[in-house]
Amino acid sequence: MRVILCGSPQWNYDQIVVDEVVKLRRLCRDKAEKLLIITGGEVGPERAAESFCKKLGIDFMTQQAITVLGDSSYFRRNELMIKYHKPDLVVGIAHKIDENQVIYHLLQIASMKGIKTKAIDYESLSKRHDEIVSDSAIGSYS
Repeated sequence: MRVILCGSPQWNYDQIVVDEVVKLRRLCRDKAEKLLIITGGEVGPERAAESFCKKLGIDFMTQQAITVLGDSSYFRRNELMIKYHKPDLVVGIAHKIDENQVIYHLLQIASMKGIKTKAIDYESLSKRHDEIVSDSAIGSYS
């Protein structure tokens, strides 16, 4: 399974990122698939995921933005990651997904191409807490 994990540099809850990678690893193990995490290499969730992947021996790759292009380079990188890496899932992590243009853009492109997406933000964390408290299943991929 190829998973693009894109996150806001302001995100500072590394354990949530680790939990997500563990969940993806279990999902792949259950399906007898190999997991590949693809990130943009930015500080925050992306580097936390890369570090955890190194620790556990999970394959990952980094698709750096070519910042010479200015702010549009991140949007262009998103388009290229979707086009060339052909992910099965795109996970976006930010404090508020709809206020982070780069991550929102990536999730929108993936959704339009029929790729499964998952957004993790403060709202989803509070829902996750409610689900744990109510003993329900934890989050699913749409």
